Amino acid sequence: MSVGETLALLLALVAVALRVVATRDVGQVGAPSAAAPCPVAIEVVGQGVSCLSRQAARARRIEAGDRIVHGGAEPELHPTKMAPERLHLWSVPIDLNRASEPELRSLDGIGPELARRIIARRPYSRVEDLAQIPGIGTRRALALRSRVVVCW
Repeated sequence: MSVGETLALLLALVAVALRVVATRDVGQVGAPSAAAPCPVAIEVVGQGVSCLSRQAARARRIEAGDRIVHGGAEPELHPTKMAPERLHLWSVPIDLNRASEPELRSLDGIGPELARRIIARRPYSRVEDLAQIPGIGTRRALALRSRVVVCW
């Protein structure tokens, strides 16, 4: 075997070895993968935030963003809401017709004054009505669209 043939064989073996190492799962941190969506994020006091399916939440009469006390077989019947920071972090939808001022302030760009204006204009029949509030406008209303809902 000539030196050139030996070198070619050695390079081919190195290429195969590198390919094997590159495809092995060695637990390295790679590109972030999309997180599984959380249909209904709730906070259970003493346990933290967890996710429920829409069907399970409906069966238990629990809404996204609820903060419940789980002291036995059944959760508290009249839940409160998560802290505004958690509502924001978990992207919990905010109902324009029922949200408190702190809940509304969890929306990007909504401070105390805009939250009071939103509350003063209730009831809403559609999310698009938010654009009619002075200080919000069409652009901000479109940006908030993924975080607000209108329930009756």
